[in-house]
Amino acid sequence: MKISILLICFITLTFIINSTNSQNISERLLNTVLSSPEACKVHNKTVWLDLFSDNASCEDPVGTEPHSGKKDLSYFWDTFIAPTDLTFTSHYDIVSEETYEVIRFVNITAAFPEDHVSTNQPAIILYKLQSEGQEIKIKSLQAYWILMNRVSEELYEKGGIWNLSKMGWKLIYNYGITGVCGYIKGFMGIGSYGIDWTNDFYSSINNQDYSKFTNLFKDKSLSQINLTYSNRKVQYAASALDSFWNEWVVPNKIVFEKKNFFNSGYNIVGAFQLLVNDLRINCAFINAFESKFKTISIWIDSNK
Repeated sequence: MKISILLICFITLTFIINSTNSQNISERLLNTVLSSPEACKVHNKTVWLDLFSDNASCEDPVGTEPHSGKKDLSYFWDTFIAPTDLTFTSHYDIVSEETYEVIRFVNITAAFPEDHVSTNQPAIILYKLQSEGQEIKIKSLQAYWILMNRVSEELYEKGGIWNLSKMGWKLIYNYGITGVCGYIKGFMGIGSYGIDWTNDFYSSINNQDYSKFTNLFKDKSLSQINLTYSNRKVQYAASALDSFWNEWVVPNKIVFEKKNFFNSGYNIVGAFQLLVNDLRINCAFINAFESKFKTISIWIDSNK
């Protein structure tokens, strides 16, 4: 009897400790990520740079040439963050302690006080993190938003052309012509094909239309489908479409709002909700079209 009681106590204590550790990891991951826009808001370059690992990379927006290493990130700050008052309005954040990832659905307001110019863009931001001793550092930051839309917003505002010219000169000064060419790549992308394909993909799931769903992959272009939860990651190979459909699509009803997806480089990204037993669960996705194979990645807020 005593042994049974001790065993129950041990199991209960182990569960509590594991739950606390898991919560602490999630909180620490999110706190590290939220420190980035906070540092931008108060223009603290030192704090912002210290959030990244020494070999970290930043793609902002995705489609432009990545900035790698502290020196490159320092130039990125001087060019794009220093002259800008940035405000991040969060719609929701999804944290995965399994993969050490945080994906955010936000709106980014970029104001340029000197020129009285302001822009506002929806964005999906994916942070990949890693432990370094007792600290958690950002390993990569990928911000998905539409570069052309932001430039268009600026051009329509008084002072916008002048502001773009100044930023262009800073880009040349810090990165040279090669850097300018790398940034211009951000104007290229998958375009309407990717948007139409993504819309068909989610509508086939939402309508439980298996025939339409399988028809999307008749060209055998799928690499894999990734589902990332807070505590696990499930991967379906191209040969396992039936398993994905039967295990994930059939039990769930997707509430998909088209206004919440957009292209960034050769990717279509966005947000939607799952409806499970009358509970709405926030999700974010990245559909990558950067090669002849498509990769579909979905993050699910399983803490809800």
